[in-house]
Amino acid sequence: RQALPAGPGAVTVAPHTNQAGTLPLFAVSFWTVNSVPSGGSIRIKLPPGFAINATAGVTCEASSAFVPSFTAVPEQAGGKWHIRLVLSEAMKASVSVAIECAGVRVARTAGSYSYFV
Repeated sequence: RQALPAGPGAVTVAPHTNQAGTLPLFAVSFWTVNSVPSGGSIRIKLPPGFAINATAGVTCEASSAFVPSFTAVPEQAGGKWHIRLVLSEAMKASVSVAIECAGVRVARTAGSYSYFV
């Protein structure tokens, strides 16, 4: 296995810069606990104040070999943004997922933020 242990709670989200208001690449990595069926999805919940680029949207690419192809779909609910990864094939349980996303704007105010997958 890679550096992250399997199981819930082992999620890493790292913007390539924390500069307020910028559009850096975001690296997201975690282990799946359950399998995800074809057509199923994984949702990445962004912290308040973070947003998807309204002009270009969001794009994500897998950087781990065991992640099937997917489509990144930006969603907004209650003023908060999410990225839904819709899988084109099933994904097994206990898979190390590593992706990079572009088009997410860092919050414009300084603070401490949490991410959820």
